[in-house]
Amino acid sequence: MPKIKLSDGTRLHYLEEGSGDPILFLHGWYTNGIYFRRTANRLKDSYRCIRYDQRGWGLSDSPVPERTIDRLVHDLRELIEQLGLENICLVGHSMGALVIYGYVEKYGCDHLSSIMLMDMSPKPLSDPEWEHGTMAIGSSFRNTPFEETDNRMRRAATAISSCYFGMLGSTVPAMLEGFAYIEQMFPFMVPTRPYPTVIADYWLAMLNADYRKAVPRLTVPVTYVQPERSVYPASVAAHLEEYSNAPVAYELYKDTGHIEMFWDSKRLHNSILKLKSREGEEKTWVRPLRPLEA
Repeated sequence: MPKIKLSDGTRLHYLEEGSGDPILFLHGWYTNGIYFRRTANRLKDSYRCIRYDQRGWGLSDSPVPERTIDRLVHDLRELIEQLGLENICLVGHSMGALVIYGYVEKYGCDHLSSIMLMDMSPKPLSDPEWEHGTMAIGSSFRNTPFEETDNRMRRAATAISSCYFGMLGSTVPAMLEGFAYIEQMFPFMVPTRPYPTVIADYWLAMLNADYRKAVPRLTVPVTYVQPERSVYPASVAAHLEEYSNAPVAYELYKDTGHIEMFWDSKRLHNSILKLKSREGEEKTWVRPLRPLEA
């Protein structure tokens, strides 16, 4: 099983299939690279498809305390450089899309030719000044002290990690009370069985992430994909269209939710092909930066 060794000694597991321009898949929270397997199989005859397990998930190492979104951003950069990738189509789901926002904020669209963001806001948590986050999380934590949020999440993480093949124990629903987002995801989780601390650390990292400064640095074609039963408002795509410097397309996947949205590999395959066909397009107007984005 191929692995790369990062500068801090962490080993990331990855799988590579096909040849041609690279398509790099970034999985979400509580999943791993296997989630994109069927889509990669459809694309590998024409593209170099790369799936990897982010640190802490799947077969990759899980060092402590490096479990932050910023660290995942740095890992992505090292992976790109070690594999010598150029003209990359990045496809990220949920937490994976958040890593893409972080990458663009730090590095711009260096090495990239197009981006697919699957159901994720650049700032996941709503607040009085940001209406494009998820209310499913925001309503649970808006007035909750961080220490209480941390403790509740770690109790929920212990319950989640004890399940196998999505089978719920009788104590899990009560422990997840108030975590509407996780309750939606739970029946579709795969048995990666990470440590409870990994689950909690990354969930809290997502809650505290804010990559809004990435939006004006988007300069390559972007497709924002949203499921009909999304926990994020449709205004995320409108925000990207208005404030980025990239041509943005919006796709709505009907009759699906946040996790199962990419189980229809044919639909996702077609979406990626449409995105690839737009590479080289430029936005017809460029928006000046505001103070938040500078």
